Amino acid sequence: MLAAGELAHQRWLRDSGLFTSARASAVERGAVDDTGKAIGFWQFRPAAEALLAAHWEHVLNVAEPLESCGYLNGDEAAALTGLPNPPELASEL
Repeated sequence: MLAAGELAHQRWLRDSGLFTSARASAVERGAVDDTGKAIGFWQFRPAAEALLAAHWEHVLNVAEPLESCGYLNGDEAAALTGLPNPPELASEL
């Protein structure tokens, strides 16, 4: 969900005591590519906010290892969160 990245960044800034209007603006500018790709981006923000609220601890559990490595696959992220990593859906070609 494209909206969740921007919202997570904003929340992390607030929770860390680092939020300023300049940083908030920088986060918004950084998300411009995502907002341009998503049709109806703004209508999905409430759902993204709810998902982040429900899974914030999982986001934090993945954040530091992701920053350190630069990449985590689904199995690695699942192991860090304790959540299942469902199998890939078969593509219909």
